Amino acid sequence: SHLSFSMEREWRHVVPSGTAAAGPKIRVLQYNILAEDLAKGSDGDIAKFDSVAHLRQPHAAGVHYYRTPLYECYKFRTNQASLAWARRKALILAEIRRHAPDIICLQEVDNFHDLKTELELDGFSGLFGRSRGKRIRHGNVVFWRNLDFRLQEHKCVHLGENIMTALLVKFISKDGVPLVVCSTHLKAGMTQEFEDLRVRQVTMLQSAISQLAGTDAVILGADLNAHYANYSLCTPTTCCNPSLQVTAKVIPCLETAGFTNAYDDY
Repeated sequence: SHLSFSMEREWRHVVPSGTAAAGPKIRVLQYNILAEDLAKGSDGDIAKFDSVAHLRQPHAAGVHYYRTPLYECYKFRTNQASLAWARRKALILAEIRRHAPDIICLQEVDNFHDLKTELELDGFSGLFGRSRGKRIRHGNVVFWRNLDFRLQEHKCVHLGENIMTALLVKFISKDGVPLVVCSTHLKAGMTQEFEDLRVRQVTMLQSAISQLAGTDAVILGADLNAHYANYSLCTPTTCCNPSLQVTAKVIPCLETAGFTNAYDDY
C-alpha cells in the first residue's frame, strides 16, 4: 500500500562567526532511526500506560525528565504494525530523498543493507560501524554522494563503559577540501551520573576525531542524549523538582572544543 508522510523542516545555514559565507555548501541530514529490536509497540496495552497528568498536557513530551522510567523501557504508545521495519523503511527513505542531502548520518541502524541497496540507486555509498556487544546488531552509519566526496579512510571507535561507538569517515571533497564526518550515539539516561558518563564518552570521541582530522573540518552527526541547559527531574507527584537537577555538560564541552551547533540558538 502507498505510504504518505510529510514533515516540514527548516534548513539552517551554519556559518561560524567571523567567517564569510563563501565556499562549497554541504547539506547534512542527521537521524536516529530507532533500531528494529528496540521498536516495541503496545498493542492492546495502551490503557494501562495512562501517565501522570502533567505529561498529558500540550507540548509535555520532551520537557519532563524522570529519574527512572515510568514504564517498560523501549515500549512505545503505538501499535506494533506502525513500527514494523517494512513500513518505517519506506518512510525513512522517502524523508531522506525529499531533503536531498549530501551527507547522511544515522544511528540505531540494524538493517544497513536495506538502506545501502536503496541509496546506492541515488548515487550514495555508505559505511556501517556496529555498536559493541555480542547480541547487538545496530550501529552508526555515514552515507555520502559519490560525485561530491572521495573516501580516504575510516574507523569505528569504542567509546568505553558500554556498547556505544563512533564511526569516523575521512573524505576529500570534489573541491579538494579534506573533511571528517562522525556519526555517533551517546549513552542515554536522565541523571547526573549518566551526563558525567557522556562527558567521558565525548572526551574519548574528541581524541579520536583529533587524531584523524587534525586541523581539517569536522561534521558531527550525533544522538547526544543530552540537553543544552541544566534541567530538573520530575517524579510522578512533583513536576521539575529543584532538588533533582542535572547539570548540562556534554553540549558545553563540545562548544568549548570549537563545535558550532546547527540549532544555533537552540
